[in-house]
Amino acid sequence: MKPTFVKSLLFMLGLFLPVFSVAQKLQLNAFRISQPPEIDGRLEEEIWTNGSDQFENKFVQISPNNGKPSNHTTKFMVRYDDQAIYVGARMFDSQPDSIFQEMGVRDTGKNNADIFSIAFDTFNNGQNAFHFMVSAAGTQTDMYETPGGTDFNWNAVWTSEVKVDEQGWTVEMKIPYMALRFPKMEVQNWGMNVQRVVKRLNEESYWNYVDPNVNGFVNQFGKLLELKEIKPPLRLAISPYLSTYYDIDEASETSNFSTSAGLDVKWGINQAFTLDMTLIPDFGQVQADNRVLNLSAFEVRFDENRPFFTEGTELFNRSDMFYSRRVGKSFGSFDYESQEEVISQPADAPLVNATKLSGRTSSGLGIGVFNAVTEATYAEVQDTLSDERRKIQVDPLTNFNALVIEQNLKNNSNIGFMNTNVYRGVEGRMANVSRLDWRFYDQENVWSFRGSAAGSYIKTGDDLSTGYSLGIDGGKISGTYQYVGWFQIISDEYNPNDMGFLRRNNYIDQGMRFTYSKQEPHGIFNSVQWNTTYQLNYIVTPFAFADFELASNYFMEFKNFYRANIWLEGNPIRGYDYFDPRADFEYYFIREPSFNTGFYMGTDERKRFAVEGFSWIWSRPSMQQLDNGFGIVPRMRFNNRFTLSAEVDLAKIRAERGFVDHQYNDQGERSAVIYGKRDRIEFGNSIWGNYAITNKMGINLRLRHYWSNVAYSQFYDLGKNGKLYPTDFTGFNEDGSSEYNTNFNAFNMELGYSWEFAPSSFLTVFWKNQIYADDNEINIRYLENLSNTLTANQINSFSVRLIYFLDIQQVKDWM
Repeated sequence: MKPTFVKSLLFMLGLFLPVFSVAQKLQLNAFRISQPPEIDGRLEEEIWTNGSDQFENKFVQISPNNGKPSNHTTKFMVRYDDQAIYVGARMFDSQPDSIFQEMGVRDTGKNNADIFSIAFDTFNNGQNAFHFMVSAAGTQTDMYETPGGTDFNWNAVWTSEVKVDEQGWTVEMKIPYMALRFPKMEVQNWGMNVQRVVKRLNEESYWNYVDPNVNGFVNQFGKLLELKEIKPPLRLAISPYLSTYYDIDEASETSNFSTSAGLDVKWGINQAFTLDMTLIPDFGQVQADNRVLNLSAFEVRFDENRPFFTEGTELFNRSDMFYSRRVGKSFGSFDYESQEEVISQPADAPLVNATKLSGRTSSGLGIGVFNAVTEATYAEVQDTLSDERRKIQVDPLTNFNALVIEQNLKNNSNIGFMNTNVYRGVEGRMANVSRLDWRFYDQENVWSFRGSAAGSYIKTGDDLSTGYSLGIDGGKISGTYQYVGWFQIISDEYNPNDMGFLRRNNYIDQGMRFTYSKQEPHGIFNSVQWNTTYQLNYIVTPFAFADFELASNYFMEFKNFYRANIWLEGNPIRGYDYFDPRADFEYYFIREPSFNTGFYMGTDERKRFAVEGFSWIWSRPSMQQLDNGFGIVPRMRFNNRFTLSAEVDLAKIRAERGFVDHQYNDQGERSAVIYGKRDRIEFGNSIWGNYAITNKMGINLRLRHYWSNVAYSQFYDLGKNGKLYPTDFTGFNEDGSSEYNTNFNAFNMELGYSWEFAPSSFLTVFWKNQIYADDNEINIRYLENLSNTLTANQINSFSVRLIYFLDIQQVKDWM
């Protein structure tokens, strides 16, 4: 019987609720062996040929013909002993010469190649799974599936080999128990699913059907039964590293040669929990940030590329609470005298060590603990009168800590609590943030009710600030027709940003989204999805209307596997921007009605040459504003080893009105908020090249040039009524140059060689080039601007890094 609240919703909304039957889950018995196979991809051993549990079937497609049997037969078998799970599979193919085999290094398995993958829900909770993927070229990719999505940063040590023959292709896999976490039980039943991708047909199919119209992935697995008398092993591994760097900084005319050594430790405390530690970490070879010129009132969020902070953090990634880029970033500000100037100030706070403990018990209780310590940092200032220099502490020795407790419930539901604490000493800034969240689903996984409640407590000396955040959402999340409504309120003093990331506070956001999704082929389409959203926003203090937004988009995949997306968005009524003036909500700027529309088109990605492109236009007619832009992303696969791709983006922003600066009177009080009328050009150009020497060795190239040119033509005083008025402000320096016109360039080039010479052991050689140039020149042509950028001061870094993975089982084997 449906819950009462579901019946009420159906009655009020008058919508038809499709009846969802729980699909019968397929089952496969595990088969114990006494002699492990040689992992060579041949499937010639007796354990593969004589097993009574060989499962041969046409899998069920989810693409392109959702719900139809696969066009190809797949046979797979699962074996186990006291050390590992073994998987053997044959992918029958009537055209073995046409099997796609684009090669790639580790974790690039979703390239242009046929794929076989298997995933294990070892705690059988329908929410988390360890996923192992092998391409027909032998490339390994491993992932960790969670309710929040797929974590591609998770890595394990396992073995696989493939062979292509006249019947198709085969794969053998050995997955040691050290790569998994599972309960300590005499007899175990795991969730399991197997995937096959036939790339030339763009066919993706599963052993146990995964319905794309049903919310969730792991909850749609089949079962692997009767794993008997397997014991979680001692999971202890160390990864010592040695790095050498040669850095050249043209701005300071200095060069530096350095070496460093450190250690990563991974210890499985028990069958459920793992402790990860990094001592004296080295992140010098990570990809540089994609810097941009930010004229908005909000912080730019950069991706996390440091391996320790990307792997195994799924428990911590809860909304705005955990942003690992805060760890190691200089956070504090500092005061200095008016006659002093800053000579140098830190951008980073050196990381001393970091530790994380995470795992989940057989009862579904997940626990995560994170701790990191960064060193004190200092800025240097110089007195312009006496030339005397002094150092000022910017960041004290700082401790970052996070705790997560999450309990899985029935029907893919859960409830969780998280606390973060940043401590900067008795006199420094201390921040403590707590959050409770929940996610409830009905038995058929059709209806959801989710929510959260959070509070922040920040103390600096005698100053104390407290704030709160509350949010709920719910609706129908499965089926052809879906709809979700939400409400969120964040107070003006709620601030999780010492360890988290919240772009803005002090707002109320409410809205609803309606979705229609048809995943089955019809007419000229393989699948279509349409959704429309409305959103109503207020600010909390002072309580006032902010804006109203409408958006609609339509996505299509055609029978020839081209893709298209069309969208239309707009603010149909006048809005009030309280954030752009940066004036503690005493001012606002009137945003007259506007709209934008655009389209995206992508060609068939299986082809040797593929291209994606988009174009958009934005208009605010009452202020004669008309912006437009386009982008194109071509990709050329020269052969199965070498791929080259590029991206070009151009946006032209015309007659934009935006914040420029504040003016103050002699008493230090804000006397004016200056706005400006400006034209902007933003241009981005990136190139990526990948050459796979083998599936264990490759060369990667990344080149990016970002250019933003801002030219002001008029300035205004912003009134407290949101309107713009004439001003005497000119925006010129005493020498007649413009203070606010900006010509910003960021140029990055990275070339790396990587060799996995042993499981999870790497030798990497890396060159990183960085150029950041900033002046006030406008009306400059692109090629001239690029030439000036390339002759600006550069930072070059050449490095070699060796890291070796060693686990306790290897030591036992050697002894």
